[in-house]
Amino acid sequence: MTGQNNATFNGSAGNYYVTITDQLCSVNHQVTITEPSQLNFTYQKVDDTCSNNNGEIIISASGGTTPYQFSMDNGNNWQNSNQFLNLSYLSSPFSVLVRDAELCSTAVQSVDIFDLPDPQVTNVNNYGPACYNGATGFIEITASSASNPLSYSIDGGNTFQNTNSFNGLIFEQTTATLFSIASKTTKPKPSDSDKNKNISIFSKNS
Repeated sequence: MTGQNNATFNGSAGNYYVTITDQLCSVNHQVTITEPSQLNFTYQKVDDTCSNNNGEIIISASGGTTPYQFSMDNGNNWQNSNQFLNLSYLSSPFSVLVRDAELCSTAVQSVDIFDLPDPQVTNVNNYGPACYNGATGFIEITASSASNPLSYSIDGGNTFQNTNSFNGLIFEQTTATLFSIASKTTKPKPSDSDKNKNISIFSKNS
């Protein structure tokens, strides 16, 4: 058994049996030192879509001592929110880690944000009304996307529907627009030729 004159001991978590003595007597006492559970985190990510800088990393932390702080640049900058929003694939990968109130940190995890490409129109079928001033025009759009399902619009992106066909159309020129669900809230850019198609609807006897 070893002893010391200083009443302070440093050690890791566990059970300790402390003996205190003077010149005549001694007393024993059991002491348990606890520690927090290991600090860990998991994450969910949303990839950038159509190069719109709308990627996301959402972090869930556990263990350690709350509150937590979060970093996506290897600890150079920290924030209290567990959400990193408006991320661009051009800045990927992100070096994510978490620290707790005691400044204990997790290991770094590298998170890749990818760029999901624009939807691609592969075919458009359309025909005009059978009669002058009729409303029997039809448009059917065939398209593909890396982030299905798709939504479709023929009024410049103001309103969308989940089906790829439009019925009851009159004679006019319209623009068919499509978005994946992930990028649906972003207005199309004029140069986005792959997801905007000008379509003319003519009546057969116009």
